Amino acid sequence: MKPAGAGRIEGYEPSIDVNCTVLVVGSMPSRRSLAAHEYYAHPQNRFWDFVEELFDIPRSMPHGERLASLRAHRVALWDVVQSCERETSADSDIRSVQPNDFVGLLRRYPAIARVFCNGGKAFELWRRWVEARVAHELGRELLVDRLPSTSPAHASLHRAEKLAAWSILRTAVGLDC
Repeated sequence: MKPAGAGRIEGYEPSIDVNCTVLVVGSMPSRRSLAAHEYYAHPQNRFWDFVEELFDIPRSMPHGERLASLRAHRVALWDVVQSCERETSADSDIRSVQPNDFVGLLRRYPAIARVFCNGGKAFELWRRWVEARVAHELGRELLVDRLPSTSPAHASLHRAEKLAAWSILRTAVGLDC
């Protein structure tokens, strides 16, 4: 992984195991996340706050333990973009996209049946780079939903509205049946 700033940057490996049935995808980690080597590391990003409220996984836990706890709830994490050029953390700066290999991932983890995109850019990138390829090469379509971005840059909805939208994750993994 290269540091964010100048030139090409690279994202993370997926956080997934064979029990995961849901995949949450972002666009590309922010500069702060890349520097910290953690998903959603910016302290104002609401992702881990929502995870804490929805799955009782404390944001204060070490990152690796949070990821493992999320996987224990059958939720995997990854980003649509494997590498790109981007000068800032803004999704609008993403260019020269190399998408992650979702065909390979879904072959290795066929239990993934539903994808939740963290924000509009992740959804747009999924539609552009991944959706048709998965349908063509794997012969199946996934249920894909766009959720409001947890990024501090996207504050158009109040926190309570965003959390209500994100609560669909609990239903998707069978906790609210």
